[in-house]
Amino acid sequence: MLAFILIYMFILGWRVALLSLSILPVGFVLILFTFRDYSENFQ
Repeated sequence: MLAFILIYMFILGWRVALLSLSILPVGFVLILFTFRDYSENFQ
């Protein structure tokens, strides 16, 4: 299902698809920075 959505996005506009996909790694990096000291603060 996800593959169909990605293909549809690239058919509509590859620039918009790349922009929306580029948000995922940025969010992942922000989550990593947020939770990198989580285990130390939890104990």
